[in-house]
Amino acid sequence: GRGSEGGRRTGRGGGASKWGGPGEEDRKNVNRFDSRYLVRNNRVLDNYIRGVGELYRSANGIFAGFVVDCLIARDEVHETPYSSISLGWGWAWEVYHAGRGNIIEQNAVFRSFGDGLSDGGSIYTHNRNPDTVIRRNYLHKHRAYHALLYPDIGSAQILFDQIGRAHA
Repeated sequence: GRGSEGGRRTGRGGGASKWGGPGEEDRKNVNRFDSRYLVRNNRVLDNYIRGVGELYRSANGIFAGFVVDCLIARDEVHETPYSSISLGWGWAWEVYHAGRGNIIEQNAVFRSFGDGLSDGGSIYTHNRNPDTVIRRNYLHKHRAYHALLYPDIGSAQILFDQIGRAHA
């Protein structure tokens, strides 16, 4: 696995951390139908992320697309124009999704959706993700009409537990 640990990322044109994405550059390493080709065992731990998406407003603070057994924990994410933490990818007609076993826990998210974008959440999920747990995260001042936690199209088999919030 790979990832980032203990880093500081501020004022970036795009997102701070992206892996398992649907982009052309990931074609060989991302096959959403075959878990042998998925990004696995990545860790994003103890990072401070602030002010991402200065050029690309739809950028996420942390994006984990087609991933297996990954951990996103103890990160602090501030002032994102879109979703602060995003897990999963694909659309409703893609019934099978090989991503699974991911954990998003003990993160603090402050002031997501600063520019009026919509269709996302402070923590956003998309498509099935069996054996995935999202727990003990703190979400503060989410500024969009969607939920702090937004399980979008096809999100299933994900446990949401002990989420703290203030000024949703």
